[in-house]
Amino acid sequence: MGKEIWDSNLDAIKKWYPEFAEVLCGKFDIEEDVAVKTEQSQDGEVIFRVTKEDKELYLNGRRNAKEPVKIWRKRLGRLHKYAPVFLFGVGSGLYLKELVEHTEKEVNIVVYEPSIRIFLTLLREVDLAETIKNRPIAFVVEGINETEYVSVLDQLVVLENLEFLVEDIHPNYKELFAEKLLGKIKTLHSKVDRMMVNHNAGMLFQKNIAQNVMANARYMCDGYHTISLHKVIPYDGPAILVAAGPSLNKNINELKKAKNKAFILAVDTALKPLLKNGIRPDAFITIDPNKPLDLIDIEGAEDIPIIAVDTAHYTLLEHQKGKKIFYSDGYLLPRTMYQKVGKELPSVDTGGSVACSGLSLLFKMGFDT
Repeated sequence: MGKEIWDSNLDAIKKWYPEFAEVLCGKFDIEEDVAVKTEQSQDGEVIFRVTKEDKELYLNGRRNAKEPVKIWRKRLGRLHKYAPVFLFGVGSGLYLKELVEHTEKEVNIVVYEPSIRIFLTLLREVDLAETIKNRPIAFVVEGINETEYVSVLDQLVVLENLEFLVEDIHPNYKELFAEKLLGKIKTLHSKVDRMMVNHNAGMLFQKNIAQNVMANARYMCDGYHTISLHKVIPYDGPAILVAAGPSLNKNINELKKAKNKAFILAVDTALKPLLKNGIRPDAFITIDPNKPLDLIDIEGAEDIPIIAVDTAHYTLLEHQKGKKIFYSDGYLLPRTMYQKVGKELPSVDTGGSVACSGLSLLFKMGFDT
């Protein structure tokens, strides 16, 4: 009977994930202190008894295994058609079966199983074929394919379905596999947090980007771009990138010794501290679509060359009387505008901050130090 169940389950998995099914046919060096035995509940379901170190726990009710699962499903409520669902722990498969039976086929279900012994026991002892043969259930199993967890997240969790995300932990898994579960849940939450931060920042910046591009266009047509810097600035000496922060306050006097001996590039927020200390950088760089003008509004700043992305805050560009030097951050309109007049707007890897952009620029200009 075990062989028949195994083959049936494997065929169902193979339909969607042939490579994973092939791996399951191999041999495993199982190094985990977990023992798994199967019993039958009083209401006729296969249930798992798991022993780990000094703990022995059932993953389902011994008397009534079905009723808690139905209560759980009602608690989840009706899931959105395109919801991504993460079930941490599969147990004897009862919760997975209930989930598949009462959700639409477009719902993407991911099962993370922290114990290879539990998963292999499930495939040998519980017939899941009818449950999974018509749905691509993504199984991520510790000791088999756990490295694919991040790629599964990237494929299934996107901004459009984020509000429908569901996650739940199988009963008694916290007590048995707390550390492994915590790691995977933290990875999921970190991805969600990053997506929300990027989305919120994008929404905030997007309000001004179109206005910035149109206002900056009058400078870009006849202005300079960053390849010009590479052609005119000698790069056989060192370059110094100056960002704002405690280290600048601590070392600002050392920068006075570097004037005329190194190319000094400041980020926009470092401009005021430098000028207040009598240090005039060779140029400064800005990328923020909403950067306030008062950060650079100091006597002497207006004549310093400004290096900016095409979407930078236009009020800073208007303020500057010195050279305006541009590069692309991927926005389509300025790049197309340059192409129409037979020019190329070079790009600089941004890295997510103005300091990263400055470092990338200095590297592209040819500085080795």
